[in-house]
Amino acid sequence: MERKRCLSKNRHGDDCTFRCLGDTSFCKFHQYMTSYSKEMLAKLELCNGCKKMYYFANEQRTCENCRERAKSNKVKKKETIILCSKEGCKFKKSNDNDYCGKHQICLFEDETNELNKKLCYNYIRGCRSQLEIDYGFSRCPECLEKERKHDRERRRTVENTNTDPPLENNIRTSKYCTTCCRDLSFDKFIGTKIAETRTCNDCRENNKKQDAKRDKEHRNAIARKNDAKPERKEVKKEWNENNYEKVALKTINYRQRQMEENQEGYLIHNAEMAKKWRENNPDKMIEANENKKNSKEINYSNYKRNANMKNLDFSINYDEYCNIVTKECYYCGIIQERGFNGIDRKDQTKGYILDNCSSCCKMCNYMKGSTSDEVFIKRVEHILTFQGKIDGNLYPECFANHNTTTYSHYRGRAIKKQLEFLLTSDDFNVIIKNDCFMCGKKTGQHHENGIDRMNNTKGYTLENVNACCCECNFIKKDYLYEELINKMVLIYAKNRDKPEKIDTENENNDSVKTELLEKTMIFNEIIKNNTTISPPKNKLNENNRHMVPNKNKKTKEEIKEANRLYKQKQREKMKEKYGNEEYKKKRAQEIADSRAKKKENSV
Repeated sequence: MERKRCLSKNRHGDDCTFRCLGDTSFCKFHQYMTSYSKEMLAKLELCNGCKKMYYFANEQRTCENCRERAKSNKVKKKETIILCSKEGCKFKKSNDNDYCGKHQICLFEDETNELNKKLCYNYIRGCRSQLEIDYGFSRCPECLEKERKHDRERRRTVENTNTDPPLENNIRTSKYCTTCCRDLSFDKFIGTKIAETRTCNDCRENNKKQDAKRDKEHRNAIARKNDAKPERKEVKKEWNENNYEKVALKTINYRQRQMEENQEGYLIHNAEMAKKWRENNPDKMIEANENKKNSKEINYSNYKRNANMKNLDFSINYDEYCNIVTKECYYCGIIQERGFNGIDRKDQTKGYILDNCSSCCKMCNYMKGSTSDEVFIKRVEHILTFQGKIDGNLYPECFANHNTTTYSHYRGRAIKKQLEFLLTSDDFNVIIKNDCFMCGKKTGQHHENGIDRMNNTKGYTLENVNACCCECNFIKKDYLYEELINKMVLIYAKNRDKPEKIDTENENNDSVKTELLEKTMIFNEIIKNNTTISPPKNKLNENNRHMVPNKNKKTKEEIKEANRLYKQKQREKMKEKYGNEEYKKKRAQEIADSRAKKKENSV
């Protein structure tokens, strides 16, 4: 009996030509289909692996045997494949090196590590810089500069956009944040002080969080280190020059905070710093002091303050003061090199009133002291006459009586001033018994002469001292004898034609004139015979003393209290001044303008 043909199909989709095996409906090659139904046999498909016909219930197109074989082959193949050396990578290495195509950059990492260097953070973006291990940043200088440039350009664009005027008929309702560069509504730019800010709320909050995390000591240390770099100093210097108004305002605000916290400590600190500055800058202090001496405003305020301390009237204004001091000296006729003189009160019992004030150079002011102008001029004529420089009159009544100081006082004064003192007590007693070398005043019952150094740069030696009355000692001061005589010649030449003032309170003016004339004649005769004279036996007017005491002058306690009240008032003014925002802005602008002007003048 002939066997039936197999019900399956071959790889070409044709009916199988082989005979069935035994009682089955399939040949020996298709025995795996014995469990197939007619519907399954109608849907046979070719296996992509073994090329046999199978029924696939799902989308798979390979039989189970092929799938198992593929898994087995895959495992065997993996055992022979060399993987990429990058940790965690499951790709096989390339034929050229130990890394796969994805991790070829690891070759650059290995090369950098072998050189004991580190990579730039942007090496994954193509940067091939190899940095030293102690380099302080994660990115190389080129990448940092590139990022800075990009960031500056981005922020500059935002700032320009914020400052650009809105389009016609449009009202701007938003602005760009200068940090995140987003366009946000205006309500996102209101700060804690209800002022418009440049950054949005989110950026400010993020900045606060980041600031809280920072180690302030470490950050300040790094900032100080960076600030010490020459390039950083140059940048800051340029910014300060271009924004000096902001620098000045910052300084003013700092002063305000210091005064609010501890004004007394702030002022003490300032005084100490000013003292150190003066010690370290003696040349600048000399220049500053000269500028003060040459300032009419400062001299005017000094006169005003001194008048207040002496309880004297001060009724001349600044214009009147300038009109007086710019004239030639009332006594010698010169004007000082600085372009103006000082003020002298003709009558020392009166204050600074217009009729009592005259222009006076420094030397004449020192020589005159607190005597009246009439007594001073007479003294000059008397001394020049006694010295044989002129053929004038003598006025011995213009030189008051005094008691000299003791030998120990002179010696102690010399030691204090670190001056040479070679006089014995006997030398001292012999010298003071001599007549005054300037005016001829004689030591007597009511008067004693002292001693004067001819050259005040030298000490007390027999060659350098002479007997001198108190009034002449005050007149000579520290000047050299020749310098003093030359000044007196100028004074006499300018005042010799002035009419002599007569005491209107004295009823017998004629008798006074006669008495003075007789004394003058006696004096002239004595000088010709090279003899000395005795002090005139008349009552000396109090104004004949070089230093007339001011009985209205404030006491030390009153001056101290006045200074305390003045300082207190000044401190209150200072607090009020620095608390005024308009003043601070105005003052900052003035400082900036003054600096700019000085800079222009120095160029």
